[in-house]
Amino acid sequence: MKRILLTGLVITASLSLVAMTHAQQRTKTNFSSYGYSYQDVTPQTASPSDAQAPAPPQPAIDEPSLLTPSGYNNPTVYNDAAVHGNQCVTDACDGFAIGDCGGCAIDNCGGCASANCGGCAPTSGCGGCGKCHKGCIGSLLHSRDCNIVVGVRTLIFDRDYEDDIGLGYNANGDLLFTTDSQHDWLGGLEATISNRSCTGRGWEFGYWGLIPEESCIGFSGAPLYSNLYGLADIDLAGVSVYDAMNNATTWRVHRETKVHNLEFNLLRNGGSTCSLFGDSMNLEWLGGIRWMSFQEDLGISATGPTPPEECYYDLLAQNHLLGLQLGARLERCLCRCWTVTLGSKFGVYNNDIGTRHSIQDGLGNTATMNGGNTNYWLTSSKNDVSTLGELELGLNYQFNACTRFNLGYRAIGISGVALAGDQIPRYYSDVQDTQRIKSNGNLLLHGLTFGVARSF
Repeated sequence: MKRILLTGLVITASLSLVAMTHAQQRTKTNFSSYGYSYQDVTPQTASPSDAQAPAPPQPAIDEPSLLTPSGYNNPTVYNDAAVHGNQCVTDACDGFAIGDCGGCAIDNCGGCASANCGGCAPTSGCGGCGKCHKGCIGSLLHSRDCNIVVGVRTLIFDRDYEDDIGLGYNANGDLLFTTDSQHDWLGGLEATISNRSCTGRGWEFGYWGLIPEESCIGFSGAPLYSNLYGLADIDLAGVSVYDAMNNATTWRVHRETKVHNLEFNLLRNGGSTCSLFGDSMNLEWLGGIRWMSFQEDLGISATGPTPPEECYYDLLAQNHLLGLQLGARLERCLCRCWTVTLGSKFGVYNNDIGTRHSIQDGLGNTATMNGGNTNYWLTSSKNDVSTLGELELGLNYQFNACTRFNLGYRAIGISGVALAGDQIPRYYSDVQDTQRIKSNGNLLLHGLTFGVARSF
């Protein structure tokens, strides 16, 4: 089932990019439609006879103003300083054509600033633009050539695990699997900083990470019987590890997960597209470099009355992904101060993988194999190819012209990773088999995000 979900996630990310490419309708402007800046204009009222005359220079509005996109129902391109109702189109308005999808406004979806509303649109299009500085497009706008936007988010994620691997059973017939030890949820933090200009270009840098979380489950009901029969070939404190496990009164399975992610992307204004409902959606392309680290530690310990009283079997798998990615984002107005965003990313990565197998007792003595000639502390590494697809759906509330809050759902699917549970060998006495890295696993991270973004 999880392979189907991961495959669907990657296919959906790819198809969404193709669909947005075919749906794209570029605006005739330098305005960063998804981004957070454009150059304001103070509207003027002109007579029809002046429609072809060049507009006099307009002073910039001191207050921030918002742009509301118009529907794509009037492809007519008007000359500079043309007047349509109480709206205006001038060079200072970045060259939007009246009626263009996402361009300077027509009467039913006010976009050019109105002097009596502090730069907000005077009419109610796109569901109604509401009060001043709360436009129906949820971008953070300033009257500047460039804007810096800083955002912070809290993450609440869940993850998928390896297929069930049986570890043993007790006298009551209860079974113990590696997946019995799972995290309830993984909390994390995200911080981003971006720069977008009125030229339609920009960049963003972001980090997010999950706080290391350890889960542990106990298993009792002696006598205990281990399913890891190959441990009979490993010696610890004069007995085989298999016997030490079976003579124990309690087993414990613990798991720890660590995830870190760094990205740097270049941004490009994709203009505006028209949805199936005829309203405007802002589009932004992105491409850049991504590094992601996923580390998992899976441990099985046994405690009993006979030596060795404590036995620890530990499996460590580290994945460091580095590669290039492409993606896109869409933002659509819902009503008043609310917008919805949809984003997708896809990339191919080199995965630098490292694993470690170790068995020790409570005093720190390491188990041996092959008649005591080899310590059971075995490490290995290799490079493999991984793919990563990401989808994110978000709901935004525009608090004012500089601040908005967001709530979202994010899913990240990764193929070609090494999971700790998958590294359990078939033949413990075979060093090569033990050190052979199994990297055909899949990882799915998904959950909620919520935070705030502020424009400066």
